[in-house]
Amino acid sequence: MAPQLVDSRPLVPVQVITEHFGAEVDWVQEPRTVVITSPYARFMEGYIEKGMYIKQAGEVLSMVEADEAVVLNVRGDAHRDQSYITGSLHIPMPELLDRLEELPGDKGIAVYCVKNINAAYAVTLLNMLGHEA
Repeated sequence: MAPQLVDSRPLVPVQVITEHFGAEVDWVQEPRTVVITSPYARFMEGYIEKGMYIKQAGEVLSMVEADEAVVLNVRGDAHRDQSYITGSLHIPMPELLDRLEELPGDKGIAVYCVKNINAAYAVTLLNMLGHEA
């Protein structure tokens, strides 16, 4: 349905707006509900379905202690200055592509950030480049 003008007010279907921003819109007949899935939610669902993204802290700690993984902090300098995990590598997300040579090629990489989406982007990028992140 196209946008309409009703009583001098533009009425735009929610599907037009949400799809413009990359979301998906579905209609669930019972209970007659519109379900909007954001691009972020779709992205995360894909990682979870593949078992690639989320690991428990204990599992990561065991991998780091066994020298099977490193921790990569992709937060900006201001956040790192406030706190960080001892022994972690610090490469802010905007610098990651330029500093790939600093990452080990023979270990897993556990990525963390203030915003999960930035960590997810880093994980995706690293996986695409052949790292186990």
